[in-house]
Amino acid sequence: MENENPTAGQTPVPDALDLISRLIDTVEPAQLVAVHCMDEAAKVLFWNSGCAELYGIAPQDALGRPLASLLTFERGAEHAQALADAWRSGRAKPAQDWQVGTAGGRRLWVSSTLFPVAQDGKVQQVFCVDVDITARRLEEEALRAAGINFRQMYLRSSDAILMLQGDRVTDLNPAAMQLFKCVSREQMVGHRLHDFSTLQQSGKQLPGDQPDAEAGGRSGSSSDDLAASRSGEAPEVLAGSRSGEPPEALAGSRSGSPRNSQTASRSGSPDDSRGASRSGGSPDVRSDSRRDGRAGSQTDGQTDGRIDGRIDSRIDSRIDRRIDGQAGGQDHGGSDSSLRYDWRFLNCAGEAFWAEVLMTSISLDHGYLFYVVVRDITARKQAERTLHLAAQVFENCRDAIVLTDRAKRIIAVNRSFTLITGYPAEAMQGRPLKMRRDGVGADDFQHLVWQEMDATGHWQGEVSCRRRDGGLFPGWLSLTTIRDSADRVSNYMGMLSDITDRKRSEDHTRHLAEHDFLTDLPNRVLLLDRLSLALAAARRNHTMLAILFIDLDRFKEVNDTLGHHVGDELLKEIAQRLVKCVRGADTVSRQGGDEFLIILADIGGVDQAAHVAGSVLSAINQPFQLGPHALHVSGSVGISIYPNDGDRIEQLIDNADVAMYHAKESGRNGFQFFNADMHAQIAERVQMENGLRQALRKQEFELAFHAEIDIASGRPVGVEALLRWRHPELGLLRPERFMAAAEDAGLMIPIGNWVLQQACLSAQRWHDAGFRVGVAVNLSAAQFAQKNLLSSVGEALRSAGLAPASLELELTEAIIMKGGSAAHDTLQALHGLGVRLTIDDFGTGYSRLGYLKDYPVDKLKIDQSFVATLDGNTGVISAIIGMARSLNMLAIAEGVETQEQLDFLRAEGCDLYQGYLADAQVQAGPLGKLLAG
Repeated sequence: MENENPTAGQTPVPDALDLISRLIDTVEPAQLVAVHCMDEAAKVLFWNSGCAELYGIAPQDALGRPLASLLTFERGAEHAQALADAWRSGRAKPAQDWQVGTAGGRRLWVSSTLFPVAQDGKVQQVFCVDVDITARRLEEEALRAAGINFRQMYLRSSDAILMLQGDRVTDLNPAAMQLFKCVSREQMVGHRLHDFSTLQQSGKQLPGDQPDAEAGGRSGSSSDDLAASRSGEAPEVLAGSRSGEPPEALAGSRSGSPRNSQTASRSGSPDDSRGASRSGGSPDVRSDSRRDGRAGSQTDGQTDGRIDGRIDSRIDSRIDRRIDGQAGGQDHGGSDSSLRYDWRFLNCAGEAFWAEVLMTSISLDHGYLFYVVVRDITARKQAERTLHLAAQVFENCRDAIVLTDRAKRIIAVNRSFTLITGYPAEAMQGRPLKMRRDGVGADDFQHLVWQEMDATGHWQGEVSCRRRDGGLFPGWLSLTTIRDSADRVSNYMGMLSDITDRKRSEDHTRHLAEHDFLTDLPNRVLLLDRLSLALAAARRNHTMLAILFIDLDRFKEVNDTLGHHVGDELLKEIAQRLVKCVRGADTVSRQGGDEFLIILADIGGVDQAAHVAGSVLSAINQPFQLGPHALHVSGSVGISIYPNDGDRIEQLIDNADVAMYHAKESGRNGFQFFNADMHAQIAERVQMENGLRQALRKQEFELAFHAEIDIASGRPVGVEALLRWRHPELGLLRPERFMAAAEDAGLMIPIGNWVLQQACLSAQRWHDAGFRVGVAVNLSAAQFAQKNLLSSVGEALRSAGLAPASLELELTEAIIMKGGSAAHDTLQALHGLGVRLTIDDFGTGYSRLGYLKDYPVDKLKIDQSFVATLDGNTGVISAIIGMARSLNMLAIAEGVETQEQLDFLRAEGCDLYQGYLADAQVQAGPLGKLLAG
């Protein structure tokens, strides 16, 4: 995310990280509550110590496995449907009782609550909060099976049990006294359960309610009340009645005055109950059917926990119907005999706690009592609240959050992660967490991060991140280790902030400190830094480096005559021209005044430095139009070379400065090397460049032709045209002697166009003589990159009258790869023109073979270095031939000089060859004489 300043973006990270850790730490050690988490495939993602203790399965044995392979549910189809409903609706499922079989053979009863966690409206995980109710279920079954032992079980039950007649407590067992922290039975007998209610079940005080301090003479809201209210936690009991009253067993007058139980029970009619049921009831009010043995069946209504009132009036109606049934001698059995819901009570000490209430009507001496079981579920509620809060913090945190398992595989990301990176949660599931930092090897960086994580449990620092659209952005990542109750690593969590704005601000500040305010060129500070790096690289790679010291001739006269503002504009114009004279890897710096310094890194020789110096002088010599002023200036350049002229920064700069003064003394508008012995070499290079320009004007170039032979038929099918220079003094020169000078002089395009035109004319003459052979021409990198290549090829074909299919253009792998996406478009345009395309010297470059099939290439030429020595290269040759065949291309081998080589190529299925054998075969025939002519 964006930060307003360099440090602001980092402040929320540790706080939010600490909050998440504390929330998870709250749930993890809760041994009274078994908490586990599953993905949509029902595979376990989280398994706390409570699960391990309850089910006898260690976390490491449970994580990553399907829940069905760990536990067997008696009503498996219903359990699977409940899970599916939770995934589909995204709403919490009320607690339900399930009989579960463990791998160890134990049979348990658990009360399980499903708690989906959603992101962007889609459920990502489902948490299950399980409580062992085996003892309670066994007790309930025993109570039903042995009524004669009811009293004994009532007294010995570990669950709190109260007997109600009307709305008053008539009896309670020792467990109830312990739960409600009563010193004596009289503290509850004769009171309503409502007297022990917090009165704020919905998390807010209802209209007409008195503060908790006035409820039954007890203290005000407990810390739990306040926590629920502040967090906005949804209440656990939904209102369905129109009046919003609790069940009569709980309700009484708010002033605490007694009411007639018959009158109170009839305050809500059966019609009201049915209306409430239709309007949607509470998920925490559950009808308990004792006939089919299923407890806690889900009722209709919402399940998101948003509650606006209390228990709906269906409870009143059930009590009402019981009393009416007693009067009329009727028996309302079945699912209407019991009611289950969650409620928040205050004990006799004024402390709030959550409880699950099971209210069952029983007949006694032709009358009806209410048998109420109250079970403390505070731990479960706290776990649910913690999970809810953790999910909210996780989902709504402004920073991206990533959660992994112990194997560092991503199991969850929040909404901000998707907003920042563009990757949806489903695309990240199961992927390993990888980090990188610019300038550091990926493996080395990963090792350093996890080494610190293993040692301290925390790591934070800057990382380089990639968005889904391919864009990179800087991020600040904080990692922390999450451990279980056994102090073993269970998860890792990372929080990521987008610090693009902060980095941009830092870069701008650094740019101002390292660049000249007038020309925006690197100043002396940045120059010395780059020169230090360039020298280190030159020492390491044993290469040469050049320093060009440039001083403008008579610049002071411009300032004195036209003013400093014109001088400033002139300096800015010169700076722009100097930048165009060098490569991207080189550095142009302004030292101050009218002095500039250029670093030429990794040069091939001193002649390259001389060429750049000549380009610099030529650029400075061009006229300047500054408003109404037309200026002509010149410059003097001094050059020093590493390692010849020094191996220290200041030594190289000083030597270049000395050479510059020698250039001024020599008449200005020129350059001088610090070592005068190099002038001979420079002079030869300059003479070569001048000679090439004259060769174009005087037609000193000529073409040599080498035949291409079809291996199967033995007949010539093409000819490759190669350039030669008939030098007036040095004789016939091959391209190796002059091509580098032609490149430096910028002559590759005019020379290449001449070759193209002459080759097309020659091919047409061969056709006129009856030899239908094509001609192949090599394209240089400069030719391939020019914008008007297509028009140049078309013009050469039209001028010669040659069919496009008779022209073949050869390019190296390096040229194509360097062209990037534009290369594909250029090749397609040439292919559309009708000419044929060949990749020359195939196998020696750095082609991306996956893209080769997308290029409209007709032929692969096997480099002669592979053919010259078959030993060790036969596999490479066979692979290239096979690749060409699979891509419907022809394979041609160059440099074939022996019969053994030709026989091998024929056996491997090569299509064409050229070299000494091919030329010898053609020279003896009429085509050879035509080519030689």
